[in-house]
Amino acid sequence: MPRYYFDVHDGADCPDLCGVDLADIAAARQMAMRYAGELIAASDGWRSAAYHWKLEVCDDLGLPIMRLALDSVHGRFMIHYHSDGPRTPVEALF
Repeated sequence: MPRYYFDVHDGADCPDLCGVDLADIAAARQMAMRYAGELIAASDGWRSAAYHWKLEVCDDLGLPIMRLALDSVHGRFMIHYHSDGPRTPVEALF
């Protein structure tokens, strides 16, 4: 089973040193969205006027396979999803 790492970048780098074994990239994408939701719920910074951070998912070789860029303006969150392949952002408002 492949291992995926979920690194957070919010002005400081917070690498995931342990990683998580998941069945495939689809499972890693679901985990990334769930983790992003947990980070949003735990963060007070996103309620400020403007806030930006990203969650980068890497494979077991340390290569990035997807990124979630999270932007907040006055408490409204926008998530931009990018994966290897077509660079079409998928946006979701919370």
